[in-house]
Amino acid sequence: MASPDGRGAWSARGEVLALASLGAPLFATSLSFAAMTSIDIFFVARVGTDALGAMALGTAVVSLVGTAIVPLFLALQTFIARAHAAGSDDGVGRTLAHGAMMAALASGAAAFVLCHAEAVIRAAPGAGAHPAALTASAGAYCRVLAYGIPFLYLQYACTFALRGMSRATPDLVVTLAVGLVNGVMDWALIFGKLGFAAHGLLGSAWSTNVARAFHAAVLVAFVVARGRVRIPDRPWRTVDRTWPRAICTGPFAGLLSWDGRLAEILRVGIPGGAMALFESSPVVLIAIWMARLGATAMAANEIVRNLVAIAVLVPNAVVQAMGIRIARSVGAGASAWAQRVRRLGLAVVAAYAICAALAFGLAPLRLVTLFGPAAPARDAAIALMPVAAAFVIASALRIAGVAALAAVLDTKVPMILAGAIHWAVTAPAAYALMLHTPWGARGAWIGQALGQALLAASLHARFRRASGDAAIHLRGR
Repeated sequence: MASPDGRGAWSARGEVLALASLGAPLFATSLSFAAMTSIDIFFVARVGTDALGAMALGTAVVSLVGTAIVPLFLALQTFIARAHAAGSDDGVGRTLAHGAMMAALASGAAAFVLCHAEAVIRAAPGAGAHPAALTASAGAYCRVLAYGIPFLYLQYACTFALRGMSRATPDLVVTLAVGLVNGVMDWALIFGKLGFAAHGLLGSAWSTNVARAFHAAVLVAFVVARGRVRIPDRPWRTVDRTWPRAICTGPFAGLLSWDGRLAEILRVGIPGGAMALFESSPVVLIAIWMARLGATAMAANEIVRNLVAIAVLVPNAVVQAMGIRIARSVGAGASAWAQRVRRLGLAVVAAYAICAALAFGLAPLRLVTLFGPAAPARDAAIALMPVAAAFVIASALRIAGVAALAAVLDTKVPMILAGAIHWAVTAPAAYALMLHTPWGARGAWIGQALGQALLAASLHARFRRASGDAAIHLRGR
């Protein structure tokens, strides 16, 4: 069986190397971002358990906003890639300008939500009576983060534009520098060093804002100076002033139309954002419900959640590379090769996930103490690690299933499966086991692990059926 990209006959070793070469840069960038969150937790844990608990509750609201916004920028990346592949520097510049406009609009909506984070927390279904001090601290934390949202979304526009132009290395280098800036500013603003006043938890939020502003400024400067992008003068002059009428006559038809670019970005990105929000909202609800258990449970959950996020970075990178390889195979009509790539990628992900789970189960104290939490939060986090180990395995397999189906353009059924399982299994099981059994926070992780395992099994069963018709899917699109 010949390779669809002309690399010769099938070789497991060659395919593993291909996956590694595609996945390594993605992993490095993701790890850099995850390290910044870990640094924040490391310093805030030294302020106290209450501060770390409030940070965890605030982070739940922040993630709810971020999940819905990122797919818009992924759509921007797609259109940038098309313009760049066509050799149109002017098209890239116009699309990027639209991305900046979109970032400005989205940042206003996101900042509004963060400024009202306390109301969001209290309005969450099943939230109950949270500790007032914890909710107030989480709201103050989110209000400070709202100031940095415009910088974050401008950075997103530049980051995804550079990726669309196949220039991911500059953002990786800048992200490493931003991590250093974030760490220094955390130390200075949280504890009152380098002549600054000590701001505690809010110092972490201000440090994040400084890092985001630095990241955005450097990327904008790079794109303008070396991105070979022609940004049109006064782009707002070309905005279609008939857009209010267009909204009434058709969904997004002509909305802020400038050669149709922004309308197309929104048309592609908004459904993706809705899907992501639909899938992630139960996870956010679980974090909000956990506040009823107190600051110690929230702090422990935040530590374990961050460890899990780091652990699944490798599967994320592998399956993104696997998706690219499957898509190439299907596009070349080599469905048998696609099946082999999927099985190989699944084996790599499963082997890694088992190793990561063993680390969670055998060395929980070493991993948890990396963040230096106080004794109550440390002990509570250690108790969660065995269940989190099972979650890592199930989550890695679920990620592989999503990527495999996306590669054959099968997204509607996974969306339905994810929504049904998260709302019918994950959220109810986590709620019942957390608040109505002695298991507490462990019950929440058991419910999440159960949902992930059921979804992973459903997605891989779906792939076995969908991949046979992958060529039909491609022709139909």
